[in-house]
Amino acid sequence: MPRDSAETRNVLEVEAERLFADVGIWQVQIQEIVAAAGQKNASAVTYHFGSREGLLELILVRHGKPVDAHRGQ
Repeated sequence: MPRDSAETRNVLEVEAERLFADVGIWQVQIQEIVAAAGQKNASAVTYHFGSREGLLELILVRHGKPVDAHRGQ
């Protein structure tokens, strides 16, 4: 059964975060993220996040907010 857009986006985020952590931010290519997420569309990252950097920024901001909140206490 095909995934909906929100589910696809979430799987791309999760797989990108895992790959960035396992391999290193600069070593991971878009094609690797797309394949790990089980996508056939090579443009999935661009469609959902604008670019690889857009996806990376989203992940960094999501993890940075709790750290910033803790630092502010």
